[in-house]
Amino acid sequence: MDIMEEENHKKYKVYIRETSSYFVYNKEN
Repeated sequence: MDIMEEENHKKYKVYIRETSSYFVYNKEN
């Protein structure tokens, strides 16, 4: 259970970072 939680948390953080950079990139252009 803990391992799954950790994995989900990591994926979530990566997703947030990707989404943030995506929005920032579109704003710049």
